[in-house]
Amino acid sequence: MRDAIVIGGGLSGLSAAWELRRRGADVIVLELLERPGGVMIGERREGFLIEHGPSEMMLKNASMEAQIQALGLGEELQRPSANAQRRYIVRDGRPVALPQNPLSGVFNPILSLRGKLGLASEWLRGKGVQDDESVAAFVRRRLGQDFLDYAVGPLCSGIYAGDPEQLSMRHAFPVLWNLEKQYGGMIRGAIGKMRERRAAGTPAYIKQLVSFRGGMRSLPDAIAASLGEVVICKARVKGVSQDAGGWTLDYEREGRSYCERARKLVIAVPAYELAHLPLPAAIQDTLSPLASLPYSPVATVFTGFRREDIAHALDGFGVLVPRKESRGLIGTLFLSSLFEGRAPEGCVALLSFVGGMYSPQYARLDALALCSLVREELGRLLGARAVPLVEQAHHWPKAIPNFPVGYQAMLDSLDLAEQRWPGLSIVGNYRGGPAAGDSMMAAINAAARLLARD
Repeated sequence: MRDAIVIGGGLSGLSAAWELRRRGADVIVLELLERPGGVMIGERREGFLIEHGPSEMMLKNASMEAQIQALGLGEELQRPSANAQRRYIVRDGRPVALPQNPLSGVFNPILSLRGKLGLASEWLRGKGVQDDESVAAFVRRRLGQDFLDYAVGPLCSGIYAGDPEQLSMRHAFPVLWNLEKQYGGMIRGAIGKMRERRAAGTPAYIKQLVSFRGGMRSLPDAIAASLGEVVICKARVKGVSQDAGGWTLDYEREGRSYCERARKLVIAVPAYELAHLPLPAAIQDTLSPLASLPYSPVATVFTGFRREDIAHALDGFGVLVPRKESRGLIGTLFLSSLFEGRAPEGCVALLSFVGGMYSPQYARLDALALCSLVREELGRLLGARAVPLVEQAHHWPKAIPNFPVGYQAMLDSLDLAEQRWPGLSIVGNYRGGPAAGDSMMAAINAAARLLARD
């Protein structure tokens, strides 16, 4: 009888197992694929570091940074260049840098005069009455259509590859939603938060965008290495049952059958995989609302160029392409401008995202067509004028969970399952946010709560 079994060896499952192990629990991780880490994949090719999953993470608080240090990755952390603060949005066919301060925003061409007036008068608008509304409805109401088209819309694409008409403001951007709910508006809320911090005398944690010298793959690799042989790959779960004593799992691996017993069970698979797990019927019925959670389809294309073959300065984080300006391209990250070691001397590395909820048909193109599309768009937007030295495409049919209006009912079903079965915990990037750091911390906190239920 173990203390816990974790189904799923992606970042969420590994993080939960690591926290359980750190608190003294005897735990085992069952992963279907040949290696743990989920979507965090990376490889070296001709001097380029190619990543098709997450390429960076945001350290949002001291606790998150402490977890990275505890994993022994402190020396591997990479901070981005100063240029990472600069972000580009395409308007009228060319990349335009977002304003870095309010004064520069007055003259910045990203927003029309109507859009700037909408932003300036946001603080005058009263509190909304909707408990849950779409991102698009919220932004139109508070800031106007131009701000939606050329600021928040591209942001939705960059984070979720999602459609603001469908995303829930409450769940996709909870911080902004809460500013209106608590303070009556976003500008009022930002000022109010600043005053509260000053009154409390507690300095705000300065968020940090980071990666690792070996790429984001270093994070799950470090966790898996610390767990050692209890991470069992190529394990297909064939049966799950529960009784007063705990949980029984039957699984197959390389033609052989195995059985494990544990007091606690952590499920760490994507929401769309829940229905395929052989869970007891009562649990499946409770979790059935998750079956309709939408995931955005995305294809990524990594390209490596000689520096002189790109006209754009690439002096920033990357460029996002609004729907009105797009031909299927969501945006492109300037990887080699962010972190060292992403490209050989004299070369640059770019990672482009295609498709999403706006243009799902482009995410289904074959590799040849994808690379051709991205080459054309990089030529149009960044002045790429040569065949890439390295070019590699990857398809993610269900890349990023989107949180639609009405998503609270799905969260309620997860809470209900854990209440009915106190030895059960369900973790994943559809619960706590799709970003790597958010997923890691949500799983760590969930593991701590699971042990506290004893």
